[in-house]
Amino acid sequence: MHMKNGAYEYEINIVYSEPIYAKCIYPFDGSSNSIGKTGQVYLMSPIVKDVMVRDVITVGAGATVWEAVGLMNKHEIGCLVVMKREKPVGIVTERDMLKRVLAGLKDPEKVKVREIMSKPLVAVKPQMDIRDAAGIMLEQRIKKLPVVENERLIGLVTLTDLVFSYYYRKTSQRVKVMNYVEGMVTRRA
Repeated sequence: MHMKNGAYEYEINIVYSEPIYAKCIYPFDGSSNSIGKTGQVYLMSPIVKDVMVRDVITVGAGATVWEAVGLMNKHEIGCLVVMKREKPVGIVTERDMLKRVLAGLKDPEKVKVREIMSKPLVAVKPQMDIRDAAGIMLEQRIKKLPVVENERLIGLVTLTDLVFSYYYRKTSQRVKVMNYVEGMVTRRA
């Protein structure tokens, strides 16, 4: 830290979910002992519950693919969580429909969703770290994860949600920390 044109100059390095290192420009503990020392703060990584969509559109396992297509078009979405007796049992995506119905020249008005859905259902809990959810998506080669708690569907998280969350949080944290540090410099100067 040094003065330049009557203002403190400082460096701060922010890396998502890594420590932030900054030189202390005011006493952390009320004494002058910590001025100039390097401080460290960890940013918490968000959990799935923070980024998931809560209003999930579902379809019954006994519905036809044609009915599922109608729901997907109506809501402008790329997947439906398949339910049986109010429990999530699978997921059906546009890709499932293309590969298992259209490519096979099957009649979407006769084929049931349970016949083409992806199963077993790969789901996550709401308290899972989003980095772990991203890891599951990469391992399983999927882009959508239902969020289940006590066998009840409570949300859906997509790869797009995770990317957006990462970008937004990284940018947002940088702005918040910079504003905080600038405010402290202004108050101390």
